[in-house]
Amino acid sequence: ETLEIVNPFRLWFIVALITGIDVFGYLLGKLAGPKRGKLVTSLIGGFISSTSTTISLAQQSKKESRTDQLVALAVFANLMSFLQIFILVAPLNSGWLVYITSTLFVIAISAFIVGLFYYSFARKQPNESVPEAEGQLAGVKLFSFKPALRFALILVLVKIVTKASLAFFGQTGFLLSSIIASFTGIDAIVINLAESAGASITYEMALLTLVAVNASNLLSKTFYSF
Repeated sequence: ETLEIVNPFRLWFIVALITGIDVFGYLLGKLAGPKRGKLVTSLIGGFISSTSTTISLAQQSKKESRTDQLVALAVFANLMSFLQIFILVAPLNSGWLVYITSTLFVIAISAFIVGLFYYSFARKQPNESVPEAEGQLAGVKLFSFKPALRFALILVLVKIVTKASLAFFGQTGFLLSSIIASFTGIDAIVINLAESAGASITYEMALLTLVAVNASNLLSKTFYSF
């Protein structure tokens, strides 16, 4: 069986999809405005880039005496990244999306409960400063060709490495290479999984890989924050 690595038409469709998500996040940020509160800003920042927002909140913690609220905001920002998974998978593999929805729902609800737990401790804290994610939102461009090309390159590299690992080392190699790649982000991996699920790997293996890369990506954000 031959494994297709790059389909130019599909690749540019995916780049357009990612760019559309970025533009949507940008417009949300503009509609919300810079003074709509920490929670809204962090949610929008998480939708655009949960990693950058988490790091911004970590930097903000240097100026705060208590970090309950910042931890809650970081959890909520990462919760928004699960919404991206639905948007990315839906046009690529609706069958796999149905298969993973219950698992994603459990993870999202768990994250919401954890975020709510920390946020409840922060309700009486003074609301003086606004997370630096706002500065990040202000600096986001509506469209830039360079990030789109960079994402296309990352996606191609993820495809080559994971499918070579699958060919030489089986599904275990696919899993491990995906975990390693998740340290820099999961969008390209999610797309690769959506295209591979039901074809070169089973739905079950794709779901296991999705859970594993999300866990390793969260661990990498913890390291970056530290």
